[in-house]
Amino acid sequence: GFDQELQPRLFEKGFSTRRGRSGGLGLHWCANTLNGMGGRIHARSEGRGKGATVHIVLPLAAPALADAA
Repeated sequence: GFDQELQPRLFEKGFSTRRGRSGGLGLHWCANTLNGMGGRIHARSEGRGKGATVHIVLPLAAPALADAA
């Protein structure tokens, strides 16, 4: 889990809670990819050590037209 005050920064490029280690790109890349597909991602947590829930929302694909062939 994560502290509530960190939530707005979770998907920022370079943001990490790991001290002395590089990182902070994974969630940023996920957010960019989902945005590019017309979706979104957000996370919720009740606090550090209490777990987190990540929600990914993607639009439905348009149905393929059988007549298009």
